[in-house]
Amino acid sequence: MQRKIAKTALEQRRMAKAYGLYAVALTLTYKPSENPSGKDISRFLDKLRRKLKGLGIPLLYTWVLERQEAFHYHLQIWLPRGERLDAKSRERWWPHGRTQAELCRSPARWARYLSKSETKESLPPGVRFFGTGGLDDRGQETVRRACLPRWLQRELPVFARPRRRRGGGWVDILTGELYRSPYVWKPEGITRRPPEP
Repeated sequence: MQRKIAKTALEQRRMAKAYGLYAVALTLTYKPSENPSGKDISRFLDKLRRKLKGLGIPLLYTWVLERQEAFHYHLQIWLPRGERLDAKSRERWWPHGRTQAELCRSPARWARYLSKSETKESLPPGVRFFGTGGLDDRGQETVRRACLPRWLQRELPVFARPRRRRGGGWVDILTGELYRSPYVWKPEGITRRPPEP
């Protein structure tokens, strides 16, 4: 999660520069009696996406779910300069509790805060606890590659498109070439795979 959020933040900043966007730190808090649903954050983002689509701007976002006293989402979204996310719209789009928005002066620092893991341990099982979106093809590929195991990153050619392979390993969907981890898990720990004869 941390690697994905960090790399996504870099790619979002690249796109934000090209589109002239600025970062907003947003918190969506549930009422203490409410439990989170993935549909809630999706509906909120859909409404925001529709608003930006009319301006020809993609919705760049990162969100994480946390629980302290109440469940809440922290988001980093990117808006066109001059565009505001007013309190009335936020309240209409988030009927589950409170909202708070402020200018994000340090997007890199906020991305690090979003990726912390301490407040994600008390989440209900099966609930999604983070999401990202809005990246162009280049950004998606950069993030996808950054999230691969390090050994695979070193072995892959630049334009490879690896996918997990049932039964173990990775396969390049463009060439069919198979990549197997040089490591093996054993009860006594992880060791190097012995060379094949």
